[in-house]
Amino acid sequence: MALAVCSMHFTGMYALHVHTDTAFRPVTGAPPLTLLVPIFMFVLLVAIGWAYAMLNSPSAEDVAELGQLRQRISRTADAVPSRVPRGSGFRLPTTTSDRPVPRLVAPVVAPGTLARLAPPTLAAGDLVVRPWTRSDAPAVVDAYADPAIQRWHTRSMTPAEAADWIASWPRRWRRRTVPAGRSPAARRSSGR
Repeated sequence: MALAVCSMHFTGMYALHVHTDTAFRPVTGAPPLTLLVPIFMFVLLVAIGWAYAMLNSPSAEDVAELGQLRQRISRTADAVPSRVPRGSGFRLPTTTSDRPVPRLVAPVVAPGTLARLAPPTLAAGDLVVRPWTRSDAPAVVDAYADPAIQRWHTRSMTPAEAADWIASWPRRWRRRTVPAGRSPAARRSSGR
C-alpha cells in the first residue's frame, strides 16, 4: 500500500509543469465554505446523535429498578385469580396476552377487616351512598345501556344479570372483594 501511494505521489509530481506568469488573474472556482459547511454539518449531526444516544442509555439504577418491577409483576401475576364467577358483573382487566393485570400495590385494608362491619351508608347533603338493593336492578340495566357509559365501559347487562350482580355484593363485602368506588350513589330527594 505504501509503495502504491508513493508511486502515485511521485508520478504526479513528475507530471507537474510550472510556468510563471506575471499577469494577475482572479482565482475562479468554488469558495471554501461550499466544502466546509457540509462537512461541519455532518460532524455536528453525528455529535448530536452520539450525545442523544449517551443521554438516553439506561443507568445501572434504571436497569435494577426494571428488574425489580419484573420480579414484582411475576410474583403478583400468580396471585390474581384468572376467573371470576359468572354473573358477578365483574371482569378482570387483561393485557394483550390475556393474562390478568397484576396488582403492584399491597391492599390497604387487611383481608377480613370489612367482614366484621355492616356496609355503611354515607350521606352528604342530598347525596347518599348506600349498599345495592334489588330495587336498583333496573337502574343498573339502564346505566349499562347508556351510550355515554358504553363509550368507556363496553359491557352490557340483562335484568337477570343485574339481579345476580347486585345479589353478589353482600358476599363480596364479607370476602373484602368490593372494588373501590362501586357503591351506588342516590339522591335523598328522589329516593333512588
